[in-house]
Amino acid sequence: MSVPMTFVATMVSGGTGHIALNRPKALNALTREMVRAISTALAEWEHDDVVTRVLITSTSPRAFCAGGDIRTIRDEVVSGADFTRFFADEYEMNLTLAEYPKPVIALIDGVDMGGGLGISVHGSHRVASEKALFAMPETAIGFVSDVGATYFLARLPKNVGRLMGMTGARLGAGDALAVGLATHFCPSERIGELAESLLRGEDTAAALAAVAAEPPRPSCRSTRSTPSSAVVRRPRCWPPSRAPRAPGPRVSALRSRARVPHRCS
Repeated sequence: MSVPMTFVATMVSGGTGHIALNRPKALNALTREMVRAISTALAEWEHDDVVTRVLITSTSPRAFCAGGDIRTIRDEVVSGADFTRFFADEYEMNLTLAEYPKPVIALIDGVDMGGGLGISVHGSHRVASEKALFAMPETAIGFVSDVGATYFLARLPKNVGRLMGMTGARLGAGDALAVGLATHFCPSERIGELAESLLRGEDTAAALAAVAAEPPRPSCRSTRSTPSSAVVRRPRCWPPSRAPRAPGPRVSALRSRARVPHRCS
């Protein structure tokens, strides 16, 4: 079963719903169409008993996801188009991933920045290779970190989140594992093997154990002394909804202008 969509390919294999980001020339920079394709797949699989987990990968050898397509957003701003629709759809997708009732596994084998963290960090398993690079670079243009980053960055140990959110600092795999942005390490040369195992239906823990290796040492001074237990015990970035929550005025205004359904009120 497959659903062809521009820049996003989805299929189900071995009980795994597979989302492949497929815009390598743009480092998988997210468009509104890509966001909606991901959301559509997640909605279809949420109550499908055949699908027991979700796997998110990239076809790019350089990047998992470089974030939102800023060039397209700029063009919409200049032309007077309603650019807020992209953000409304993206934030709904982030919330869906954070509250998803099934495991979500992201294989991060390259650049993972901005909106890319919104696709990966909210899941249950964030598997990083030595090529992984985590950052919120939008701070350099005065954009406050979004996609739930004000929540998960604030909960990273030793002010590492503050460093990332205020300076756009980049973390490699060793640092990301130390502070909990990543949960597992897999050598780049075995990322494809791991994906194939999961798509064959192998147990998640067993598949991860089969490719386990010694991760890179943290390079950031703030993360070097962080105990490894901080990684495995870190909670999911957003807690499941247990009670109705009133959205803030900016979120309400954004949703009203974008005319999209919301789930928080």
